[in-house]
Amino acid sequence: MAPHRLHRADLQLTPRRSERHYRYSRCGAPVTGIFTALPEELAPLVASASTPRPAGRRAWRAKIGGEEVLLAATGEGAARAERGAARLIEEFGIRAAIGAGIAGGLSPDLREGEVIAAREVRGGDGAAWTADPGLLARARRGADRVGVVVSTPRVRWTAAEKAALLGEHPDAENAGADVESAGWARAAARAGVPFLALRVVLDPAREGLPDAVRRAWSEDGVDRRAVACRALLRPREIPGLLRLRGRTRRAMERLAGILPAMFREEA
Repeated sequence: MAPHRLHRADLQLTPRRSERHYRYSRCGAPVTGIFTALPEELAPLVASASTPRPAGRRAWRAKIGGEEVLLAATGEGAARAERGAARLIEEFGIRAAIGAGIAGGLSPDLREGEVIAAREVRGGDGAAWTADPGLLARARRGADRVGVVVSTPRVRWTAAEKAALLGEHPDAENAGADVESAGWARAAARAGVPFLALRVVLDPAREGLPDAVRRAWSEDGVDRRAVACRALLRPREIPGLLRLRGRTRRAMERLAGILPAMFREEA
């Protein structure tokens, strides 16, 4: 889909950057911001939305179910997610926030491609955030499970690591693991904005992720150059990386598919 051009009159641009974003956010302001960490997670959401228009680096305005939304990638890692969400909420006047993306399955019965609407996000520091009841009710229209997202500063790469994390949360039903939801939840809470985490299972509980990605990861995210270099040195790992890319795309297409029901007004 070719990007739509944004005209000066649409943005009501003024010379000062802060004023520009203030006016932009109030001129047909997106009611809801939908945040991902990775651009690979964002792309299927943009592709499935109506009339996407660029709104900055890794950010798009679009319509889903007739509602104006902002789709944006905040960056990987808990700190980047929190900073990115805080900036987007302020600059675009976001009034509700959804953190969306892939997750590792912790509960053994979760299957790849199942969407979890998190009734609660639990941070690695013991903090917890309860989902906004209105957003959670809307998410129930399409989500496969209502559960808990355990959001810690590092990825759980192996089945053993995921089992150990679940052991720390024995009361968590339909549990998934991620890195960024706690950062998004913290930013939304600080801004007084309703929040919901919506995650789709990529790797079920008994499955690990490719070693090439693990070795290239830090708390700031995946070093894609390091992944590429390792793949060149170890060509046998390339098929697994390509499969992971395809699985990520399909998982996010599944998540994108439930969004119209969330934003459609019920009769």
